[in-house]
Amino acid sequence: MIELSIVLVIVGLIISAGAVGWTSVLEGRRIAKTASALYQAKECLIKRMFYSNRYPTYTGNTTTGTAADNTLCDDNTRHDLMAFDVDNCFCSLRDAWGQPLYFLEGVYESSPGVYTPMSDSYIVRNEAQGQTPVYPDSTSSIVNKDGVTINNIAFVLISFGRDRTPDNTSYQALFSAPNDSQIAIINPGGTIPDFSTNDVGLTVDVQSRDDQIYYVTGPELSGILTR
Repeated sequence: MIELSIVLVIVGLIISAGAVGWTSVLEGRRIAKTASALYQAKECLIKRMFYSNRYPTYTGNTTTGTAADNTLCDDNTRHDLMAFDVDNCFCSLRDAWGQPLYFLEGVYESSPGVYTPMSDSYIVRNEAQGQTPVYPDSTSSIVNKDGVTINNIAFVLISFGRDRTPDNTSYQALFSAPNDSQIAIINPGGTIPDFSTNDVGLTVDVQSRDDQIYYVTGPELSGILTR
């Protein structure tokens, strides 16, 4: 009986170790799949910006006055229009946990102390339209996963990870209701969105800092589109 008990304990330990290992493998695959979805959205947006020469635009009416209302991917009839590139490249994608991706938009200083969303602004000079380039303000910033402050942010693509919750209140507050609002705007007068820490009080059995991001700066876009 003693020997049998020892064997059962050993078998149990082996099964437990195998289950933990398999869970880690599955989690790694989900992370990779999510990273691929974020990259796909980024590349699609850049490709469409190459043709339109404009920063990504919102669903529906894209004028500045109504931009704050256009937080949902809810207008399926307009996905074929060039102007609505957020819809076309972003709205149909999900992360590996079946959740929508999120879009955090940068801003520029349209007049002293007044910050305007980058959507529908030109990236490089378009003489045919009589336009000059508009770049994100230096205060359009985030703190990346490594704790480094990145300025001149044009936009950030985000997955809230397996817990489906923003890891940090600095950008959680920008999305009025995650899962109801997929688009938010950096607030230069507020707290810089910080992706390097987790301050929402998750328990130890939930992965900390599981959000994934892709960020793009104005100079980066300008360099790509003028090659």
